[in-house]
Amino acid sequence: MQYRTVKQHDRIPTVSAIAKLRAGFKCEIQGCDYEPFIGIYNLPYVEVHHIERLADGGKDTLENVACLCPKHHREIHFGLNKERLKEILLEKRKNTEK
Repeated sequence: MQYRTVKQHDRIPTVSAIAKLRAGFKCEIQGCDYEPFIGIYNLPYVEVHHIERLADGGKDTLENVACLCPKHHREIHFGLNKERLKEILLEKRKNTEK
């Protein structure tokens, strides 16, 4: 038998909800043609991604999250292009803060 310790990060539900509204329930990667399906809450399905990971000290704030389609969300975690996608999102957040 193996025992594992799992660190869980508390999230603020309104951050995710506002991020989805801010993005219009669309993927924030420019040029993405993802058409969201309607999810279980009768809203278009997009995923909220923490640009700076919570595990690495990132915050659960509107400045640190972006909406992504499932494809881009997987790619930003596991793809060869993940650093470039992160740069795109950081630049987008920097421009929206002005």
